[in-house]
Amino acid sequence: MSSDKGDMRRLIVNGLAISVQRAPYVVRLYGPDPNIGFCGGSLLSDRAVLTAAHCLVDEAGGVTPAASLSVGTYHADVLAEPTELDPLADLVPVQSVDVHPNYHSGDPNAVVYGQDVAILILSRAPAHFGEEVGPRATSLDDGTFWPDSADKTNASYVVGYGSASYTGPQSYYLQAAHVHLLSRARCARMLGFALAASNGCAGLDGADACSGDSGGPLVVAHRGNFVQTAIVSWGVGTSDCGDPEAPGIYSLVASARAFIESRVPAAQFDTWPDLAEEDPCACADDCVSNGFDVSARCGCADHLGDGQPYCYVRSDACYPSASHSTLVVGALFRACVLPPPPPLPTGVARSPLVPPAQPTPSPKPPAPHGLDRAHLPRVEDGRSYGFLVVGIGLIAAALVAGGSLWRRSS
Repeated sequence: MSSDKGDMRRLIVNGLAISVQRAPYVVRLYGPDPNIGFCGGSLLSDRAVLTAAHCLVDEAGGVTPAASLSVGTYHADVLAEPTELDPLADLVPVQSVDVHPNYHSGDPNAVVYGQDVAILILSRAPAHFGEEVGPRATSLDDGTFWPDSADKTNASYVVGYGSASYTGPQSYYLQAAHVHLLSRARCARMLGFALAASNGCAGLDGADACSGDSGGPLVVAHRGNFVQTAIVSWGVGTSDCGDPEAPGIYSLVASARAFIESRVPAAQFDTWPDLAEEDPCACADDCVSNGFDVSARCGCADHLGDGQPYCYVRSDACYPSASHSTLVVGALFRACVLPPPPPLPTGVARSPLVPPAQPTPSPKPPAPHGLDRAHLPRVEDGRSYGFLVVGIGLIAAALVAGGSLWRRSS
């Protein structure tokens, strides 16, 4: 691995735009220019933000002055026009910056040694904080979701406003990309070196964080909740983001628990144990998948009309037999077999391939001599009906006067 800091990605690639209401804890860091965001973060409380230390510390060890920083919340919803801010958007000045004491400030490769963690104290609470619709604090993982022993397969997402490519523009809308949480052994095999104890790696098929996502959250969707497991830190690989052979590297929040709780007592670390599930892969007939509402496409059905029925499953324990939804972030789905049609009542035969017998139509009487039925006026909308009746009446009168064409001669 090169020792040149420029070779490291300051890391969303292969993601999808999501509503800010789906991730109300995500914030964006701004410098002196309030129109240019440079890193991500997450709200720990109404007055504190969790982010990456490398966003705030230069190679010489200097820390960015708090007076030049601000934090943006609730930026823009996915339905907004470009440059249209959400009505609840707010830009809050930063009061102080606190970098993790074990971060190797002044070292060009500081992120390699871990604890890439910093906390910003805000001068005030963001507007509408804690309201039903508005910014709110994240829940933090106590280590439940990222053990070292094996690969975890929970529905994990990296969230931020970063670029879709290393040199591309940052996103105006919030993005989320699904990634796998990988074990330390697998990270070492893929990266070619061992990670620091406070770091973990995650990736999937080129999904990745990218420029501008640093400091943002990596979250796990579980039982209807999003729990932050880590902070976007750095990466190696090709010059662009999304290298499937080089997963992104993150700072684990559980490893920085003491630092976080000492600075922000209100920060909430939670344990989210797996709940017993009789059959996690069963179709979620109650329209709830992994705690998320899927009532718009409930049960096993050909929901998309493409001949491929599927259903949402009960819980994330079904993964990898089920796939992560791109329509409902946090939910999972799998292919299913449509149930057979209900039986008919006794005595009623079902023959869907043979059409029912049609009654034989009675023969039509012959047309009068010289009268072609094909030229009779059509009766489709009533406009020709009067002319038809009058015409037939005149013909009948003429026939009566001149002798019936229908009566045999006696």
